[in-house]
Amino acid sequence: MHVDASPAAAARLAAFVARSSDEWHMRLRSRLLAGAIEGYWEWDSDRDRVRWSDRTCEMLRVAPGTAPPRPDDLAQFIHPADWLTIRALVVGGKLVDRGADLSGHSVGTRLRIRGGDGVFREYLANAKTVPDDRTGRPRLVVGSLLDVSEQLRLGRELRASEARNSVLFHYMNDAAVIADSATGIVLDANEAAERLWGRSRAELVGSHQSGLHPDILDAQSRAAFRDHVERLGRDERSSTEMPIKRADGRTVITEISASLLEIGGRSAVLGMFRDVSERMRSDQLIRERESELQLTSRLAAMGGLAAGVGHELNNPLSYVIGNLSVIQDAVAASGDRDLIDAVHDAVQGATRMKEIVSDLAAITQADDSIAECDPCEVARISMRLAMRDLRHRADLVTELMATAPAAITSSRLSQVLLNLLSNAANSFLVADPHSNVIVLRIEQVDGVVRITVRDNGADRRPFSGSLSLPFGLAGDVRTRALELSICERLLAEVDGTLSVSRGAGGGSVATVEVPVAGVDPHEGLAPVRLICDARVLVLDDDELAGRVLKRMLGSTFHVTVRHDASTALEELLQNESFDVVICDLMMPRLTGEQLYWALAEERGDLADRMLFVTGGGVTPEASEFEAAMRRSGRVFLKPVDANELRAAVRGVLDA
Repeated sequence: MHVDASPAAAARLAAFVARSSDEWHMRLRSRLLAGAIEGYWEWDSDRDRVRWSDRTCEMLRVAPGTAPPRPDDLAQFIHPADWLTIRALVVGGKLVDRGADLSGHSVGTRLRIRGGDGVFREYLANAKTVPDDRTGRPRLVVGSLLDVSEQLRLGRELRASEARNSVLFHYMNDAAVIADSATGIVLDANEAAERLWGRSRAELVGSHQSGLHPDILDAQSRAAFRDHVERLGRDERSSTEMPIKRADGRTVITEISASLLEIGGRSAVLGMFRDVSERMRSDQLIRERESELQLTSRLAAMGGLAAGVGHELNNPLSYVIGNLSVIQDAVAASGDRDLIDAVHDAVQGATRMKEIVSDLAAITQADDSIAECDPCEVARISMRLAMRDLRHRADLVTELMATAPAAITSSRLSQVLLNLLSNAANSFLVADPHSNVIVLRIEQVDGVVRITVRDNGADRRPFSGSLSLPFGLAGDVRTRALELSICERLLAEVDGTLSVSRGAGGGSVATVEVPVAGVDPHEGLAPVRLICDARVLVLDDDELAGRVLKRMLGSTFHVTVRHDASTALEELLQNESFDVVICDLMMPRLTGEQLYWALAEERGDLADRMLFVTGGGVTPEASEFEAAMRRSGRVFLKPVDANELRAAVRGVLDA
């Protein structure tokens, strides 16, 4: 075979090989560009034509073959502000930067290009010149486009979210602290944390989280903190109550809610701190009030029961004392010493029962019945009731000086005194009446009645300015604090005060001050003279009580007994002549008050000569009337003392 080996043939062969190689490379390049994520383009500067890859057309939302063929045609697609940048970079077929020739170099910029759907999108554009091998001039400019619209949108949203989160973190109401979970170093703190700890953000950041809390935690707080850390270790959200230490040294109870998070590849703990001291004080106040209400309810129930028992005992006790008085008078002339002593002892025992019932009536009367009392008498009653607990624990010394009536009901004042005496008695660690002393003193200082209860017991009660219960009290200490709190509230309702201070020689001093009622306590009955022929009408629905009253008064006056008040009213309105009417306050059909007002309309002179007896079971509706009659000395509690009743009748007759 003949082979042409001339130079011309070699040149033709070389050109064929080069052309075939270029065509192969072009096909390979087209396939690579078609499968690329980025879009590509070529600008032939000699022919001033632009060729776009299919991926570029797809990103620009245009059909292949419809893309702008010349660079100047791009102006209608590129954002005007970005077109100025392109024109500055491409001048006369060269890539330039401030007039310098950048042939063979690449440049990149971000462009906003409007696609075939009319929407501008952001692209990252890169371009590189390809120089001609012979002349060195740029023959081609090749470039790429990458749609970064979504990436930039996400970036903007992320930055906006970070800005919002930063605002939320730094301006939220709760204090927030971020600490490195490995080292415990505080990484960040918000403004609320600065206010809570009283320290600047610069002081908090970089400190150890242990410095946020008191140096010494109690056992309960340590256990709660360990459980808190264990929960966080299990990647559980945890909350607990822990004290924090402020810059001024004050301890504040906070509720901590913490969770784990990751910051820059590092594990951190986000702690939210909320000051709950005010809430705890409110909860404590509610518990105090509930305890007071429960105690008050129990006292009211006991008072109602005591009043009912006292009322039921009064009538039979009236029979006993009244008849014993009659028997005592009868046997006095017999000369039988043993019989006289036996009757005397029986009278003394019945009188003691009368005093107990009278004490119960005094401390259980309705609060609105009599808004004043004799503080010394109430003190004597309270002491008799408290002696069961006092006599084995301490010696009770009394210094009772006469005062004007205090502007407080006997039931309220007795409750205050009983609480103060009990409080003082329980302050002694050891029951020893020989060394333990309680002094009860009553005196009038200007316009107030001052009552002091002083003891030399152990200092175991709160002596803060307020008597409200402090945190942490429990058991008998809490009970004593509750007693003082109740006393303070009872006194405040009548403009009274209670203060507790340390005693000069140890122990404590409780001081009560109550305004005086302005009534002369020394006002007594006018002198009386014996009038034996006066007629007295006794009205009592209890037949035995009526008979006893007749026996008491029968030796001195002419006594008539009626058991039906309605019938007696008819007789009195028909001008039945009686000098004095003694009437039970509480009777069926017609009460003593109703009888009084009926007589006041028709026979006012007789209404003014009425006396009343009661067993203490006065209804709330009749309490105001009873109080008015009691102030004028016209009410007598059953069992009635015979001598007192006779003196009262004589006083009415003499008036």
